[in-house]
Amino acid sequence: MIAIKICLRDKIVTYDELIFFLTGAKAGYSSFKEARYEWLEDKQYKAIQMLDSIVPSLKLINDGFAMNEKEWKKWLNEAEPQMVSMPGEADNYSEWIKCLIIKALRPEKLVFSMKFFIKDKIGESFA
Repeated sequence: MIAIKICLRDKIVTYDELIFFLTGAKAGYSSFKEARYEWLEDKQYKAIQMLDSIVPSLKLINDGFAMNEKEWKKWLNEAEPQMVSMPGEADNYSEWIKCLIIKALRPEKLVFSMKFFIKDKIGESFA
């Protein structure tokens, strides 16, 4: 929470991103489109659509997945996805954005990925 508070203060994290981080994809989100990638579960696809709308620079559905589909499928099936590079441009995103992607695609690994975000924002001793 300290790292997130610092990022909110410094406008590195938006409130919409924080709400997504805390709650995931909203059930009532009206802009959901049918999944274009059979290797994604419905809930993952909906979460990525919502994340793309919250962070428009991501464009995971239209650009990231389309240009690196095989790599994303492989990454999605990694035992420890937070420990390996994300495909394409996603590996250059901030640790916060990577946490949001993990929240959308592999939420069971979110706690482990937060270590990298905390280390990046407030140092090794807190991670």
